[in-house]
Amino acid sequence: MKPRAFPWVALVILGLGAPFLKAGSTAIFTDQAQSTGNTFTTAASFPIALVQKNYGAAYLTTSVSATFDATPVANHLLVAILGASTTSTINQPAGWSTAINQSGGSCTQPCQAIFYRIAGSGESRTVTVTVSDSNSVLGLQIYEYSGIDTSSPLDQTSSATGTSTSPSSGSVTTTQANELLIAGMIIRTETSYSGWTNSFNEQFDFQFEVGQTYVRTYAGADRVVTATGTYSTTATTAASGAWRGQIATFKNSGDYGGAHRAAPATSTPTPSTTPTPTPTGTPSPIATPTFTVIPSPTATPTATPAAMPSPTATPAPTPAITPTTFSYPFAVPTPTPFSYPFAVPTPTPAAKATPTAPLAATPTPAASCTDMSTPTVTPTPTATPTPS
Repeated sequence: MKPRAFPWVALVILGLGAPFLKAGSTAIFTDQAQSTGNTFTTAASFPIALVQKNYGAAYLTTSVSATFDATPVANHLLVAILGASTTSTINQPAGWSTAINQSGGSCTQPCQAIFYRIAGSGESRTVTVTVSDSNSVLGLQIYEYSGIDTSSPLDQTSSATGTSTSPSSGSVTTTQANELLIAGMIIRTETSYSGWTNSFNEQFDFQFEVGQTYVRTYAGADRVVTATGTYSTTATTAASGAWRGQIATFKNSGDYGGAHRAAPATSTPTPSTTPTPTPTGTPSPIATPTFTVIPSPTATPTATPAAMPSPTATPAPTPAITPTTFSYPFAVPTPTPFSYPFAVPTPTPAAKATPTAPLAATPTPAASCTDMSTPTVTPTPTATPTPS
């Protein structure tokens, strides 16, 4: 991101107008701005950060590609690390710069190279690296970082090689306090990396296998430092094999644009001659007007009316409830006793039962109500059989 330029009118709105800038001046506003003449610049650094990464692998071909998930941002650092299993020459991609390249006939297998570039506007998402020999097993790592110097990003590089379970990056001594350290490794065996030393953070650990014979394992790790010094890292692999490690360091930027900006020299304005005023005639004094103070009328206080007492509500008496006697509008008939309409037989007693005196029939009284009376049927007494 480039510094923001504000015209003089905008600065007047912000309260930074004429006392600081003259018409037509440009101000550069960044973090912790300092004033130098009519230009504001900064000495602050912005943090280095990994934006995105990806990897790719290939075999029996002269090229390998990897694609970022998103389009890289302009002025960000792009890094490509290619590991090759043979002494094939690794070619620098068009538009990229070489940090370190150990490949070709003089390389002891395996070989590796680190390339870098500052992303431009509309940067391609895909990075492709080619080699001279199609018999290599290729592994490509790509990274995008922010906060890197865009004018001269690379600082130091180093490498190491050997056969063991402890591949190393080699050592570098940085020249700037804030830098990105990035290490790449390749080993000619099927294994995995762990235990990176000196606070390096592993970013990749992947294999590419062709049968059981051509297995190569690639890895990458990084670290951001804030002081100059000598740095390296060593990883541990689960299996021993021939390996190569490399490291490259990149300088931190001084502002969002990527390059350090110094305040331009400002010219000292030439003072102009102050003109001598020409004396003029003494004007006639003007009579001082006399002001008569008119007293302000005293306000007559308004009497405050006395508060009227609120009337007390008289509760209404609760009416007494007079019980009402209910009467039927018709005559209530007297219920008639129930009697069977047929003769009820008396069960025959069992043998040797004790004789029972004959039952006398009880007459049913007639209904006392004259209206709606029902005659009562008097049952005929039944003779009780005499036991034999």
